[in-house]
Amino acid sequence: MPVLFTQSWDILQGKEDEYAEFITRTFLPEMTAVGLVPVGGYYLEVGFGPRIIGVHKANDLEGLSQCITSARFKELILT
Repeated sequence: MPVLFTQSWDILQGKEDEYAEFITRTFLPEMTAVGLVPVGGYYLEVGFGPRIIGVHKANDLEGLSQCITSARFKELILT
């Protein structure tokens, strides 16, 4: 059964252009390469906490586990 994987983060003030370039050129292609298909994302306007939410799909829970424990994924999220 497919599962959704969500991540949340904030953009550093003044780094909006670098963020947009990183997301389109690096983050989304790399997430796809590790096996997590981008299905959506949104920006929180109200409340506290991280403002950006990214949503990806994995084929199943075992596949998700393999993706997020891979060296390639760990390197990407530490970028």
